[in-house]
Amino acid sequence: SAPEKLEFLPRLNLHMAASVLSNPDIRFSWDTHFGGSFDLVDYVTLNADAMRGPFLAGDPELDPRRVITLLDGVRTPQRGREPGAVRREFGIQADAPVVGAVARLARQKRLDRLVHALAVLPPDVHCIVTGEGEEREPLQALAMELGVADRFPLPGFRRDVGDVLDALDVFV
Repeated sequence: SAPEKLEFLPRLNLHMAASVLSNPDIRFSWDTHFGGSFDLVDYVTLNADAMRGPFLAGDPELDPRRVITLLDGVRTPQRGREPGAVRREFGIQADAPVVGAVARLARQKRLDRLVHALAVLPPDVHCIVTGEGEEREPLQALAMELGVADRFPLPGFRRDVGDVLDALDVFV
């Protein structure tokens, strides 16, 4: 069996993300190649507490003490400016709805969908997208074409991410 063939290897930690657990192809691969056994694994780390129950239910023989939640957290960016500064910078009213993103401007991010959504939202809604990338010019052109360029500032790379996030009502 696989565990016997590999018992000379050092033990390891297996990190499972929600996308792994919900993907039957990956789960099938684990079951097929390793017999679904966690004998070779000292600890299993999950990236959300909500995954613990379903994960343990999948292998009733797995010791729950070997399953640890290790959040894939991102440090919350700090604000450096007074609240509302970024909105004022772009001429956006304090009570106007603002959606936006902080992202690499790449095709795979599909920020064009955000521009299309902005075009059908009420005219008081604004969208701030910060970041740089090859999609900058196409996004600006699309915003012009759809008539929302005045509500779609693309300020480029920003170090004040906390202040930008503070300006958003909805982060996309």
